Amino acid sequence: MPSVRDAFGFYHADAAEYAHHPKGRIVIDDGRRFLKRSTEQFDVIVIDPTAPVMARGVKSALFD
Repeated sequence: MPSVRDAFGFYHADAAEYAHHPKGRIVIDDGRRFLKRSTEQFDVIVIDPTAPVMARGVKSALFD
């Protein structure tokens, strides 16, 4: 959700530095589907799964 990206600065004082870094990118999408479609390689991938982590569908997405 775009609102998550928009709230980044509310929780982190240095959010603008990271959100506008030339090597960084915030992608709002289904993470698994995005990675399957992408031909890019990534150094770091950060996810924010819904709680609980082992909720239906999340486990299969993480361990496929």
